[in-house]
Amino acid sequence: MKTNLFIITLFFSLSFVSQGQEMVARDTMKVNVKSFIHSVAKIELIRLLPYCSQETRFIDSLNQNKVIEKCYAESIIFCEDIMNDSTCKIDESHIGKRVQLSKDNNDTDSLFKLLYESKRVEYMTICYMPRHGILLYDQQNKLLGLIEICFECNRIARTVNIPEIGLISDESFEDLRKIFDKYGF
Repeated sequence: MKTNLFIITLFFSLSFVSQGQEMVARDTMKVNVKSFIHSVAKIELIRLLPYCSQETRFIDSLNQNKVIEKCYAESIIFCEDIMNDSTCKIDESHIGKRVQLSKDNNDTDSLFKLLYESKRVEYMTICYMPRHGILLYDQQNKLLGLIEICFECNRIARTVNIPEIGLISDESFEDLRKIFDKYGF
């Protein structure tokens, strides 16, 4: 009986310690996110250009070879993890339209609330063909990082120096899409 009581007490103690550690981790993450958001001075919404190549194909109905252009959407974030030091490069040659987000009409606050405070989901789809993104800059106009967005499957990727975003809900993606629409994307 004493052994069972000891095991139950130990289990609950470890459970409370684990919950406490999770709360500390969440609080630390919130502080890191707030600090990061405060460091952002400029935000650009971008359209990602597809990667294209030309292929020669035989067209039966024309009875001839024809050169066609084959295009696909793909991430422009390329990360390397070398001995626990992750660095990311951005293929800027595939950035198309750029529009700076206006700070005057609360779009910046809305954007960060959607990314960091909205409802989360526990599932994701697989397509990931990003066509939009968000570039974040500091006070010296130095690029802090990129958030890529695929509105088809509602997934986001980011460079490693941007705080974790997680899987946001379909409703939040709709609101995010509205911000892009507002700026002509």
